[in-house]
Amino acid sequence: LHPSRNRTRLAIPLRRHRRAPSPQAPSMSGTGSDLTVGFACRVVQVGDVVKTGYLTKLGGVKDGKGGSWKRRFMVLREDLYYYQDEEAYLRGADPKGVIKLNAFFATIHEEGEHYLFTIHALPRSLTCRADNEDDMHQWVDAINTLGHTA
Repeated sequence: LHPSRNRTRLAIPLRRHRRAPSPQAPSMSGTGSDLTVGFACRVVQVGDVVKTGYLTKLGGVKDGKGGSWKRRFMVLREDLYYYQDEEAYLRGADPKGVIKLNAFFATIHEEGEHYLFTIHALPRSLTCRADNEDDMHQWVDAINTLGHTA
């Protein structure tokens, strides 16, 4: 873009974590109108596994109506795949679902909500519950630092 032309800016909400930020967490410097936000990203080749593990996901939510919680084995690659269980993944079964991570970010729910976080992705978001706080932060950090090769 030419420097004199207007540029569209994308605002992504940042939430502060209670623990020390990881080396790949967003960094901020400056004050006022000179505030700079930097993000690190992890470049992932198609097919590379970034993280695996069990999460409990909220499913069946349509048009604001209730859903149910289901424990699934998650595999984070260039997208987030979820399977019935680890055995299904290991034997090569098709995933039960896929969250496309073309445009996305993850946020942690307010404290006291039992390790909940949401992956905001287009066209579909997914709310998950981790087993503990460390696991929740590991998933959110892994998702938020995920990048794609061109």
